[in-house]
Amino acid sequence: MNTVRLSLPRWLSFLALLIAFVLLRFSLGPRVVPTFTWLFPVFMMAWVRSNKPGWGLLLCWVSSILAVAIIILPYAFMWGGPPISWMVAGIVGSLLFLPFAVDRLISHRLSGILSTLVFPLTWVTVECLSSFSPFMSTAFVLALTQFDFPLIAQISSVTGIWGISFLVVWLAPVVCLALEHRFEWSRVARPVSLFLIVLFAVLCFGGIALGLDRPTSPTVRVAGVTASSRGGALESGVSLLNNYVPQAAAAGAKIVMLHEGAIFIAAEDEPALLSVGQELSRQEGVYLLLGLQVEDDDRSLPYENKTIFIAPDGELLSVYLKQGLAPGEMASFVRGEGPAPVLETPYGDVAVLICSDAFFPDLVRRQVGKNGADVLLVPAWDFQGVEYFWPYGTAFRAIENGFAMFRVARESVTIAVDYQGRPLVLSNYFLTDQSVIYADLPTEGRVTTYALLGDWFAWLSIAGLVLLVVMAIAKRRSKEEQWGHA
Repeated sequence: MNTVRLSLPRWLSFLALLIAFVLLRFSLGPRVVPTFTWLFPVFMMAWVRSNKPGWGLLLCWVSSILAVAIIILPYAFMWGGPPISWMVAGIVGSLLFLPFAVDRLISHRLSGILSTLVFPLTWVTVECLSSFSPFMSTAFVLALTQFDFPLIAQISSVTGIWGISFLVVWLAPVVCLALEHRFEWSRVARPVSLFLIVLFAVLCFGGIALGLDRPTSPTVRVAGVTASSRGGALESGVSLLNNYVPQAAAAGAKIVMLHEGAIFIAAEDEPALLSVGQELSRQEGVYLLLGLQVEDDDRSLPYENKTIFIAPDGELLSVYLKQGLAPGEMASFVRGEGPAPVLETPYGDVAVLICSDAFFPDLVRRQVGKNGADVLLVPAWDFQGVEYFWPYGTAFRAIENGFAMFRVARESVTIAVDYQGRPLVLSNYFLTDQSVIYADLPTEGRVTTYALLGDWFAWLSIAGLVLLVVMAIAKRRSKEEQWGHA
């Protein structure tokens, strides 16, 4: 197909590409403008459809890779250096490019509403499948940028984040279809009307959920400690516990949690540290969640990133190793195999994950949401530059699965939300001198469609895309046969 679908002056077409490049720069990653996420696909699709496939798709692909590279290169250390970061940029940029390519090659063979669905179905397919990758997870999913729009965010309790991504990118083919037909209402009425009806329905659902399903249960005070003991010495870990656990208990905390890897300790010193933690739990009458990084040089993978949950009577309730290891951890840390602990307490069923575990929606749903957790505790350790992206992205897990979540993070934003995603606490590590952050969390969650059915919307999108591709191929063959007979 060599024809140009959208008639634009050459200068205007290049301007659309330039605007799309700039908007993409601020549609992903730490420095996001949520409204730009809706607009970037519109301008990129305008470029692709106003040029022949070869030329248009080539520059779409290159600009996508360059925009992603600009986003991630400042954090090259997380990926293992600039060469690997460029490789990641190439992969992510190619994944962003793929829906535009499929739309350009397939959608013109369909008509009306069906032609506008190719792009969002492809987008959701790519995002969902890439989310299962340990390197990708949901770090580059467009829906995460919409957390500050609570009316839209609520739909994730039904569709997961995939429904939000679908809605965001669906705008592009609807606008471009209207441009192609010069806004002739009789030709674009159905697709435009359907998009607006769905958008209105999503906003109404969000408003009803926020207004009529507010948490009303008693709350429990949880203390999050963002201080750390370095150097691996047992004494420094004991000192940290003795300093902060009594302080938190005196402030009314019933659960005290340390951030991810708060105590660096040698394997042989771990039992002694646990004894100290058990004694403090008994003395103060609190649940204590330890965040440990344990080193054992006798193992091929010397480190464990783990949590240990201790009851007020000193009983060891759970030991959990991180499953969703970050790229920099994979070469030296033991990977946990789950399941994540979901523990019955007087303050509801309390679950525990660690940092990037919460970037995997399927893992959280299967191991936490499906098991009816009321509260999710997430010790984390990020780094400066992602503090306004990663914590907000993981907060979608609370809306999806119907639990309150407290993510306590060193070198980031500590965030607590209820099951509707309402922020209960926001504390920036770099802007406060407080080492203990308190959150009063609702102790009763709710049952959500997503927790019960999982990624049904994403799998339905994949099936829908396959069906549209088959329809487009069948239509092409039918036309070829007609030409052959002619």
